[in-house]
Amino acid sequence: MPVALQGNKALMSEVSQRPAQGISTLIGLARPYRLQIGLSLVLGVLAALLEGLGLGLLAPILQGMATGGTLVSGNPALDLISRPFMSVGADDRMLVLMLALLALIIVKNGVVYAHAVVAAWIRANLIRSLRCRIFDQYLSVGYQYLAERRSGDLYNDLVNETNRAGQLIGGV
Repeated sequence: MPVALQGNKALMSEVSQRPAQGISTLIGLARPYRLQIGLSLVLGVLAALLEGLGLGLLAPILQGMATGGTLVSGNPALDLISRPFMSVGADDRMLVLMLALLALIIVKNGVVYAHAVVAAWIRANLIRSLRCRIFDQYLSVGYQYLAERRSGDLYNDLVNETNRAGQLIGGV
Protein backbone atom coordinates (compact mmCIF):
# COMPACT_ATOMS: atom_id res chain seq x y z
CA MET A 1 0.00 0.00 0.00
CA PRO A 2 1.45 3.41 -0.91
CA VAL A 3 2.65 5.51 1.99
CA ALA A 4 0.32 8.43 1.23
CA LEU A 5 -2.77 6.25 1.37
CA GLN A 6 -1.58 4.48 4.47
CA GLY A 7 -1.80 7.90 6.11
CA ASN A 8 -5.37 8.20 4.77
CA LYS A 9 -6.37 4.85 6.25
CA ALA A 10 -4.67 5.75 9.52
CA LEU A 11 -6.47 9.08 9.62
CA MET A 12 -9.85 7.50 8.93
CA SER A 13 -9.33 4.72 11.46
CA GLU A 14 -8.27 7.28 14.08
CA VAL A 15 -11.39 9.31 13.47
CA SER A 16 -13.91 6.50 13.20
CA GLN A 17 -12.61 3.48 15.13
CA ARG A 18 -10.53 4.87 17.99
CA PRO A 19 -12.40 7.86 19.42
CA ALA A 20 -9.66 9.08 21.77
CA GLN A 21 -7.07 9.34 19.00
CA GLY A 22 -9.73 10.54 16.56
CA ILE A 23 -10.64 13.40 18.83
CA SER A 24 -7.00 14.47 19.03
CA THR A 25 -6.82 14.41 15.21
CA LEU A 26 -9.99 16.49 14.97
CA ILE A 27 -8.62 18.92 17.54
CA GLY A 28 -5.59 19.35 15.31
CA LEU A 29 -7.89 20.08 12.37
CA ALA A 30 -9.88 22.51 14.54
CA ARG A 31 -6.91 24.73 15.44
CA PRO A 32 -7.57 27.24 12.64
CA TYR A 33 -11.12 27.69 13.99
CA ARG A 34 -10.23 28.54 17.59
CA LEU A 35 -11.95 31.92 17.45
CA GLN A 36 -15.16 30.47 16.02
CA ILE A 37 -15.14 27.62 18.55
CA GLY A 38 -14.74 30.17 21.35
CA LEU A 39 -17.62 32.20 19.90
CA SER A 40 -19.75 29.05 19.78
CA LEU A 41 -18.92 28.31 23.41
CA VAL A 42 -19.79 31.86 24.51
CA LEU A 43 -23.06 31.78 22.54
CA GLY A 44 -23.96 28.41 24.06
CA VAL A 45 -23.39 29.63 27.60
CA LEU A 46 -25.27 32.87 26.89
CA ALA A 47 -28.20 30.89 25.44
CA ALA A 48 -28.29 28.73 28.56
CA LEU A 49 -28.27 31.81 30.82
CA LEU A 50 -31.03 33.49 28.81
CA GLU A 51 -33.08 30.31 29.03
CA GLY A 52 -33.20 30.73 32.80
CA LEU A 53 -34.20 34.40 32.58
CA GLY A 54 -37.47 33.68 30.84
CA LEU A 55 -40.92 33.41 32.25
CA GLY A 56 -39.70 31.39 35.24
CA LEU A 57 -37.90 34.37 36.69
CA LEU A 58 -40.58 36.87 35.72
CA ALA A 59 -43.37 34.73 37.20
CA PRO A 60 -42.92 36.09 40.76
CA ILE A 61 -43.12 39.63 39.39
CA LEU A 62 -46.32 38.75 37.54
CA GLN A 63 -47.72 37.12 40.67
CA GLY A 64 -46.93 40.21 42.74
CA MET A 65 -48.67 42.40 40.17
CA ALA A 66 -51.71 40.13 39.94
CA THR A 67 -52.24 40.10 43.69
CA GLY A 68 -51.83 43.86 43.84
CA GLY A 69 -48.88 43.49 46.14
CA THR A 70 -45.54 45.15 45.97
CA LEU A 71 -42.84 44.13 43.50
CA VAL A 72 -40.23 44.01 46.27
CA SER A 73 -39.83 40.39 47.30
CA GLY A 74 -36.74 40.41 49.51
CA ASN A 75 -34.87 38.26 46.98
CA PRO A 76 -31.99 40.40 45.63
CA ALA A 77 -32.09 38.83 42.15
CA LEU A 78 -35.85 39.30 41.76
CA ASP A 79 -35.66 42.81 43.19
CA LEU A 80 -32.96 43.69 40.66
CA ILE A 81 -35.11 42.41 37.81
CA SER A 82 -38.29 44.08 39.07
CA ARG A 83 -36.65 47.47 39.78
CA PRO A 84 -37.09 48.82 36.20
CA PHE A 85 -40.81 47.99 36.32
CA MET A 86 -41.41 49.96 39.54
CA SER A 87 -40.99 53.29 37.77
CA VAL A 88 -43.76 52.41 35.32
CA GLY A 89 -47.31 53.28 36.27
CA ALA A 90 -49.51 50.48 37.56
CA ASP A 91 -51.76 50.65 34.50
CA ASP A 92 -48.91 50.27 32.01
CA ARG A 93 -46.77 47.90 34.06
CA MET A 94 -48.27 44.70 32.62
CA LEU A 95 -47.83 45.94 29.04
CA VAL A 96 -44.20 46.90 29.68
CA LEU A 97 -43.54 43.57 31.39
CA MET A 98 -45.01 41.62 28.47
CA LEU A 99 -42.97 43.67 25.98
CA ALA A 100 -39.84 43.00 28.03
CA LEU A 101 -40.66 39.30 28.08
CA LEU A 102 -41.20 39.33 24.30
CA ALA A 103 -37.87 41.13 23.80
CA LEU A 104 -36.13 38.61 26.06
CA ILE A 105 -37.59 35.70 24.09
CA ILE A 106 -36.50 37.27 20.79
CA VAL A 107 -32.97 37.87 22.08
CA LYS A 108 -32.74 34.34 23.50
CA ASN A 109 -33.91 32.75 20.26
CA GLY A 110 -31.52 34.96 18.29
CA VAL A 111 -28.62 33.78 20.44
CA VAL A 112 -29.71 30.12 20.09
CA TYR A 113 -29.95 30.58 16.30
CA ALA A 114 -26.52 32.26 16.14
CA HIS A 115 -25.04 29.40 18.19
CA ALA A 116 -26.55 26.84 15.81
CA VAL A 117 -25.24 28.70 12.75
CA VAL A 118 -21.71 29.03 14.15
CA ALA A 119 -21.65 25.37 15.24
CA ALA A 120 -22.86 24.22 11.81
CA TRP A 121 -20.26 26.42 10.10
CA ILE A 122 -17.48 24.95 12.23
CA ARG A 123 -18.69 21.40 11.57
CA ALA A 124 -18.94 21.99 7.80
CA ASN A 125 -15.48 23.54 7.60
CA LEU A 126 -13.87 20.78 9.66
CA ILE A 127 -15.46 18.15 7.41
CA ARG A 128 -14.30 20.07 4.32
CA SER A 129 -10.74 20.22 5.71
CA LEU A 130 -10.76 16.51 6.40
CA ARG A 131 -12.10 15.72 2.91
CA CYS A 132 -9.46 17.96 1.33
CA ARG A 133 -6.72 16.10 3.20
CA ILE A 134 -8.07 12.74 2.07
CA PHE A 135 -8.52 13.94 -1.52
CA ASP A 136 -4.95 15.29 -1.58
CA GLN A 137 -3.77 11.87 -0.46
CA TYR A 138 -5.78 10.24 -3.26
CA LEU A 139 -4.08 12.54 -5.74
CA SER A 140 -0.63 11.62 -4.44
CA VAL A 141 -0.99 7.84 -4.85
CA GLY A 142 -0.22 6.06 -8.06
CA TYR A 143 -2.77 5.05 -10.65
CA GLN A 144 -2.15 1.39 -9.90
CA TYR A 145 -3.46 1.74 -6.35
CA LEU A 146 -6.61 3.50 -7.51
CA ALA A 147 -7.18 0.90 -10.23
CA GLU A 148 -6.95 -1.92 -7.69
CA ARG A 149 -9.55 -0.42 -5.37
CA ARG A 150 -13.26 -0.34 -5.86
CA SER A 151 -14.57 3.16 -6.47
CA GLY A 152 -17.24 2.60 -3.82
CA ASP A 153 -14.57 2.09 -1.16
CA LEU A 154 -12.79 5.28 -2.19
CA TYR A 155 -16.07 7.17 -2.19
CA ASN A 156 -16.97 5.70 1.20
CA ASP A 157 -13.69 6.91 2.69
CA LEU A 158 -14.11 10.37 1.18
CA VAL A 159 -17.77 11.00 1.98
CA ASN A 160 -19.30 8.62 4.50
CA GLU A 161 -16.37 8.35 6.88
CA THR A 162 -15.93 12.12 6.95
CA ASN A 163 -19.66 12.43 7.68
CA ARG A 164 -19.15 10.08 10.62
CA ALA A 165 -16.36 12.34 11.82
CA GLY A 166 -18.79 15.27 11.47
CA GLN A 167 -21.28 13.42 13.67
CA LEU A 168 -18.52 13.03 16.23
CA ILE A 169 -17.85 16.74 16.05
CA GLY A 170 -21.57 17.43 16.48
CA GLY A 171 -21.66 15.23 19.56
CA VAL A 172 -18.73 16.94 21.28
